[in-house]
Amino acid sequence: MCLISFSKAEQYSSRIKLDQFGGRPLWAYINITSRCTHRCGWCYGGFNGHLTDEMRLEDFRVILSKLRDIGILQVTLSGGEPTEHPEFESFIRETRKHDFLTHVVTHGGNLQQFAHFLSAEKVKQVQVNYQGRELHDTQHGVPGAFTEQQKGIRAALAAGLEVTATITVGQYNLAKIPEMFSELNDAGLSRFRIWESTGRGNPWRRGLEAVEIFEVCRTAAARLGFTFIQSYDPEYEGDTGIKCPPMSDLYLHINTAGKLRFCPAVLRDADVADFLSDPVKDILEKFSSNNRSLLAKNDGKAWCVARQNTHATYAG
Repeated sequence: MCLISFSKAEQYSSRIKLDQFGGRPLWAYINITSRCTHRCGWCYGGFNGHLTDEMRLEDFRVILSKLRDIGILQVTLSGGEPTEHPEFESFIRETRKHDFLTHVVTHGGNLQQFAHFLSAEKVKQVQVNYQGRELHDTQHGVPGAFTEQQKGIRAALAAGLEVTATITVGQYNLAKIPEMFSELNDAGLSRFRIWESTGRGNPWRRGLEAVEIFEVCRTAAARLGFTFIQSYDPEYEGDTGIKCPPMSDLYLHINTAGKLRFCPAVLRDADVADFLSDPVKDILEKFSSNNRSLLAKNDGKAWCVARQNTHATYAG
């Protein structure tokens, strides 16, 4: 995942799954659609390329039932842009039936429309991709995207939803990090996350190492009082965290076809298992076997698969 979180408080919602983690997956990240009207140039999954795959609601029900049997605690709905799925509200209602902690990853453009619904359905958190007042519209390829996202953030906070922002960071915006962090702080967010542009040598990283990016962000966050760090990165230590959630058996990534993949930032990995046809015991065995195989390639230590293959990411 390559995610680093900065928080003003030592306790926050995402620590729940880490506190309960005992070696079996607790977190599922589900792409319910590949559709997205935004055109982010660094899009990790090629969702900016007019993809149209969508998960069927009946398949989603099968997946949720198996996730419940596995013991999943948190379900994160993503895409593409999940709010652009024509049955988005029905998907949210299904997650509530199983009493999952539900998160939604969104560009935020439709958040104002759905804020009260998400709050009523007990969604725990919404995560918006943030590129700052100056760069957001250009990076998302949609005039007015920043204004609509800001309306959405305000509506979500007013509805009592927990809101975090995820900033994709590379050479193109690294100098703007202090400014963007200040904007999020002023908007009332108590926690935000960064995701460096995975893949060594890609045009957004321009040769920077991930740790260089993370250190710049850590310094800027600390100046604003965001001093507690949670790291999912194998190369960067936080106050809490885990090195590579999928390789550590914490995290399941399921695409629109119901296939279990290794990581959303790796486009060319093979399907690990099939949630629509494999029984739960086979899913878990295939998942663990795949992770053991990856760990064996690096003497038992977690590492970032995406960074080792510059052609594995950013199809857009």
